[in-house]
Amino acid sequence: MITSTLNTPTMTLAEAGANVTKASKKTLAGFRNRFHSISEFRTGQMYKSKSFSGFGVFSSSPDGLTRQELDSFVEANKKEPTKITKAQIKEYGKKYSDYPNSDNKKEPTPWYRELMEHSQPAHLVTIVAVVYLAFRLFPDARRHPTEASTLTRLLYIAAVSTVFGSQFWMTFVSGLALFLRVPRHVFAQVQQVLFPLYFLSNAVLMLVAVVTYTRHHPTHLWDNHQMMQGGILVSCFLVNLGIRLYLAPVLTKLITVKMAIEKEAGIGLEVGSSSAGVLINCPHYMRLYRAFRRTHMMIAFGNIVSMAATSLHLYYLATKLCSVQL
Repeated sequence: MITSTLNTPTMTLAEAGANVTKASKKTLAGFRNRFHSISEFRTGQMYKSKSFSGFGVFSSSPDGLTRQELDSFVEANKKEPTKITKAQIKEYGKKYSDYPNSDNKKEPTPWYRELMEHSQPAHLVTIVAVVYLAFRLFPDARRHPTEASTLTRLLYIAAVSTVFGSQFWMTFVSGLALFLRVPRHVFAQVQQVLFPLYFLSNAVLMLVAVVTYTRHHPTHLWDNHQMMQGGILVSCFLVNLGIRLYLAPVLTKLITVKMAIEKEAGIGLEVGSSSAGVLINCPHYMRLYRAFRRTHMMIAFGNIVSMAATSLHLYYLATKLCSVQL
């Protein structure tokens, strides 16, 4: 029997335990009803992160992540995580370990819709680039081939070789070394800085290669080999430009939000791992994680295509150099 020092009612240990158990079951049942289906989520009912104020402002779609939502996450005010918030997220992950994950149910957002949710300057730059390429590639008999000077030859060779060198370094040296040697968040911060500069520099250098190539080889005089090489250079330029304008900004913002949530959950310091850890049962984080993986895979595929195109063009140049006495 528990007695009170004040004039308050007394209760037995069994009654106290029953009340606590009843309250816990009621709370858990309320959470389960609240998060029974991700398709029934409402903005006002979302779990709200104490450290990242943008966390929880999701729409009702389980797989779609709009550009406006991503911008709101990045622009939201952030606070340093506390021990309490870390414990709350870990408890949340354990409590909903049986939560129905994302492998159900609704058709994902089309990839082209995500790419079109961008600012007008990106579209403007793309239009200008395409129009300029159309002008350079249009067969015009009034253009006559000119003898390439030493300077233009140097620009052309330097542009193509620099692009290939940077692609080889970023893909096989820098990326693997950082992934296997430094914590995940350090690697992500390096990617945030390097990715936009990497694809921008590649696009500019490939544009230099296209201009110098078409200047000394007018398109109306192209044979089959020159047509293939011109197409390779143009494709490489467009791939790098498209990644820089449409995919790299999305990836950097996803990294920002993803790192903030992982830092709050106490993960992200692992080396050579991309596991979601305790957040694998958090539907909010998994939406961001899937969007990040999808965007990163598209960038990686574009980079491989660009590298293959540059390698083919270097092979073509090597066949031409075989007939030159060095």
